[in-house]
Amino acid sequence: MTPKESDNVVIKWLQNSKNSLSGLSPAVSRIETELGPDMTVQTVAGPLTPMKVMTINSNAVETPQFAYFVDDDPNANWEHPCRYVFVHPSKALSVADSISPPSSKLNYVLTQVAIPKV
Repeated sequence: MTPKESDNVVIKWLQNSKNSLSGLSPAVSRIETELGPDMTVQTVAGPLTPMKVMTINSNAVETPQFAYFVDDDPNANWEHPCRYVFVHPSKALSVADSISPPSSKLNYVLTQVAIPKV
């Protein structure tokens, strides 16, 4: 799967009315990091491992290929609701709720994903 295809999976998921918070326009960023069974995404609140997310919130059995940070209220100061979305090669999603952004200490590159207006 390409990054663009993965972006589209996340956009489609967000456009589903039950996956967006009422009245808010989230900001979505792809976290440019290599994922694997032992990799973590470091958040301000601590590490988030894709395998941990898979076993808690998903039936997916494969290692995620892409990670996204969804800021549900980009105009608010921290801490507020946000989510980390992991996209698997099969296009299955694992989602973890959080209240903190990715850690700035690791210098993650965040690639903004444009969400078309519907």
